[in-house]
Amino acid sequence: MLNAGGNANLEIELVNSRDKHSCEVREIAADGVYFDQPRKQTKSDHRTFMAAGNRIDWLVACRKPGKYTVSLIMKITGNENDTNDILQTFR
Repeated sequence: MLNAGGNANLEIELVNSRDKHSCEVREIAADGVYFDQPRKQTKSDHRTFMAAGNRIDWLVACRKPGKYTVSLIMKITGNENDTNDILQTFR
């Protein structure tokens, strides 16, 4: 994933419509550089933080079939209001 926003930081999460965090998400690379070992998402609330211009690669394993959504919270510099959006929904 790429954060192409010039002045926006993102927090991205993968959720299931029934069981909020039923997938295991690991970050395996940042800005094209692979980590020695996969790591848990950088934020404790099952989200990945991405500064403007960052790229991140995820490895995802879901334990249950279902409908999943990749969503984001956009934090724009100089703006008090966060924007919530859905990037992708899949089964």
